[in-house]
Amino acid sequence: MGFWTKPVFLAGVVGIGVPVAAAALVASLTIRPDEPSPVATPRTTTTAPAPASTAPSSAIMANPVGFQPESIYFSTAEEGWVTGRNLPCPGTACVAVQHTSDGGRIWQQVDNPVALLGGQDADRTILYSDGPNRWVATDQHLFATHDDGATWHDATPPDLGPKHWSVSAGDNTIRALDVLDGQVRLRTTPVDDESWTQTNIPADTGTGPVATGNLQVQGNRAWVMVYNRGATGARLTDGVWKDWKLPCGGNGPADWHASSPNRMILLCGRPGPYGDDASGLRLLTSSDGGADFTETAQLSPTIPHSSVLIPDDSAHIVVGVEDQLLVSGDGGDTWTTAYTAPEPGWDVRSGRFISAADGFAVLTRGSGTPATQLLATHDAGRTWAPVAFG
Repeated sequence: MGFWTKPVFLAGVVGIGVPVAAAALVASLTIRPDEPSPVATPRTTTTAPAPASTAPSSAIMANPVGFQPESIYFSTAEEGWVTGRNLPCPGTACVAVQHTSDGGRIWQQVDNPVALLGGQDADRTILYSDGPNRWVATDQHLFATHDDGATWHDATPPDLGPKHWSVSAGDNTIRALDVLDGQVRLRTTPVDDESWTQTNIPADTGTGPVATGNLQVQGNRAWVMVYNRGATGARLTDGVWKDWKLPCGGNGPADWHASSPNRMILLCGRPGPYGDDASGLRLLTSSDGGADFTETAQLSPTIPHSSVLIPDDSAHIVVGVEDQLLVSGDGGDTWTTAYTAPEPGWDVRSGRFISAADGFAVLTRGSGTPATQLLATHDAGRTWAPVAFG
């Protein structure tokens, strides 16, 4: 079974969702000009419970043998792929792809697209698939095909900043954001060619460690955060990019997600070179497009070394805090510990829901011999179990 044998359609990707052409990005995204300035107003309502005293019965494999998942992509609620590596292996030949056509219950290894083979780039990610157009991202390059995968080519935007950039896809548009020489730059192109258009976003990048930018777009709103340079960001307001004071102090959020033009949630409490404005890991929510935030929950009394958001809808939210998965079914007011890794040294790396009930989370083990594991839930995050690959 070939990797690209069945045309599929994008059904929604976290952080994106605006149908714009590359040359009309700013003109088509508008925000009400009378919105107030972003001010964080904390109000803690609940604290996440302590970890369960017993570990789940499904143990993670101690030794990294077999398929090690790294990133997951679903084009519909049924059709999905996971990229990763088969271990042990001698080198880059271990790159592998697993495919499912039933929402992730059964997986089978399939052929790699050319863009996933060779080279030394890490974190190969399937970014987009729709008919003849497919895109794959690595940590330094973008690859594209426009002929059903018959030929692939390097489609990286010109003069892309080295490594510290983010890329997303949705609604027939590819977007790449980087920070280079103090300038935040957004490049966009339609999915069916590489006619890149650049927009310079005015944001105070400051000085310090290498800056990393992150973009999210929803409906008629867009937001940019610049990490590792203090509390800097930008928000598209009435068709014009304007400075946006980040609500989590100098380090910015550990993770953030815009689920609609109005609703935004983020995790405050990220380790880094700049001080935070409070202690611990907190969940903040906004119902006005990021103008104002309310602290909804205290998830940890200290700042964890890793934390990620895995949102489902406005009511169901899953948060990965180091080796645990916390779940809320009421928008963040109350929380339970749904999963704790049965071995030390594991962290939740990423995750996503593909339907109201079905979702996935990638765990990584950095200590000792690195390894990864994919967990699945089919009850909106209340229970999780390791995924078996074919």
